[in-house]
Amino acid sequence: MKFYLTVAIILFQVFTSPAQKISLVPKIKVHQFAMPVRDISVITMSGDTSYLGMIQKGLLNNKKMVVPDKPLRAFFQDYITSQYKAQYTPGGKSLLYIIKYLRIGERSGNVRENAFVCLKADVYVSEDQQQYQLACSVDTLMKWAGMDVTHAHNRNIEEAIDLIAITADNQIADATKQTKESILNKLHEWFAQPAFVLKAFRQGVYLTYDDFLHNNPQTNGTMQKDGRNLVMLDSLNHPISNFWGFSYQGVFYKKVRNTFIPFIRYGRNFEMVATEIDLDPVMSFGTELQLIAEESPFGPLQPYATGIDLYNGELTL
Repeated sequence: MKFYLTVAIILFQVFTSPAQKISLVPKIKVHQFAMPVRDISVITMSGDTSYLGMIQKGLLNNKKMVVPDKPLRAFFQDYITSQYKAQYTPGGKSLLYIIKYLRIGERSGNVRENAFVCLKADVYVSEDQQQYQLACSVDTLMKWAGMDVTHAHNRNIEEAIDLIAITADNQIADATKQTKESILNKLHEWFAQPAFVLKAFRQGVYLTYDDFLHNNPQTNGTMQKDGRNLVMLDSLNHPISNFWGFSYQGVFYKKVRNTFIPFIRYGRNFEMVATEIDLDPVMSFGTELQLIAEESPFGPLQPYATGIDLYNGELTL
């Protein structure tokens, strides 16, 4: 089987083109905490700290990468301090924001556009800055509609950050107390799994996302073309029906309904690409945009996926 250079071409076009920088300049009226707050600290644990997502530019809606105007942790910390420090009080609680993932996206229609922010974050609260308790977790996909959403992404990110404050303020921390070091060690352990650190992967079929994370394919698998679809066969040439995905020559393919979505590791993120495999004739993968889900509350302008969720293996912005 032949493997083509589409992956390299796509990556070259996306990641070497000039990126657009985005700044967070206070534009919204933020949440007023009911609980007394001493300070808010931010730690970013996202897979890649130089990438916020893709936007559409020009009449042809060309894709352009967006990056923060400063290192990601400072990007969030500086903004949060400037917006919430007026509420800080010496006798208040210390909040620790763990921002695990934040990605923006767009979708254009005939008249209107939708902008999206995907956010995953945990908030810990401490009375003494020594022992912390989990106050809440935020895992959401937010949407804004307008005529030109490209210029409003910084405001959208600010509203997503404020959602963290709103959610934390309405929760009661009753989890086990732990040190900040313990919290960070658990997060670092997640990114120490083989899928985030290995340079070479075993070729084969992953039955679950956990198999993929541990570079543990359960069978080698054989590819066979069935009409317009690709079928994976086991060692007895029986079709494998339920599995998460497979790896082939350095590219991973996630099974999504009746197709496969190719992706590679970029930094510690998993980004979708386009590939071709010669199955006589050639089959192309990743040439069509994929919706994050079949059903979405966002109407006809549902968000397009650009990568794989680091924490559950599903499609995401």
